[in-house]
Amino acid sequence: MKMRFFSGFGFVNESVLFEEWLLKGAYDVSGFSMGAIKAIEYAYNEILQQRRINSLLLFSPCMLAHKSLAFKRLQLSSFQKDPQSYMDNFYQEVGLSAQLERFKKEGSLEELEFLLNYKYSDSIIRLLLEKGVKIEVFIGLKDKITDIQALLEFFMPLVQVWQFKDCNHLLQKS
Repeated sequence: MKMRFFSGFGFVNESVLFEEWLLKGAYDVSGFSMGAIKAIEYAYNEILQQRRINSLLLFSPCMLAHKSLAFKRLQLSSFQKDPQSYMDNFYQEVGLSAQLERFKKEGSLEELEFLLNYKYSDSIIRLLLEKGVKIEVFIGLKDKITDIQALLEFFMPLVQVWQFKDCNHLLQKS
C-alpha cells in the first residue's frame, strides 16, 4: 500500500507538482484544492474506523463556503451555461501553464457544488490531531481561487501552515 493522494477540481495526476513535500508512507494522506477537502474526509473516516493515519498534507485547500449565495449561484450558472469556458477561465485563474496542461480533467457540476458548499470543521481537525495525525497546510499567498485570509484564520491556530509568498494555487511562482 502507498500513500493516498486526492486530486483537485478539474485536475488529475497532479501529485507530481507537490513531489518535494509529499510523504509516501502507507498511512500518509494528501490532497490538492478540492482534493484537500476529500483528504480530510478520508482521514477522518479512517480514524473513525480505528484505522491508522500518520500524516495529512493539504495543498492549497479551497475554502468557499463562506462566500455569498450570489457568488455561488454565479459560479454554478456560469458552469452550467458553458462548462468549457468556465474551466478555461478556472485554469487561467489557477495559473495553469502550457507545460502543465496534462493535468487537466473536466470538472463536474456536482464537484463544483461540493466545493462551493464544504464547511471546514475545527472539531474534525482537532480529532485528527488528538489521534496523532500530523497535519500540514501549504498555501500560495498569490492564490486567486480561494480566500487566503479565511484559510489562514481557520488553519493557523490548529496546525502547521506553510506560506509561499509569490506562489499561486498550484504553489508555482506567479
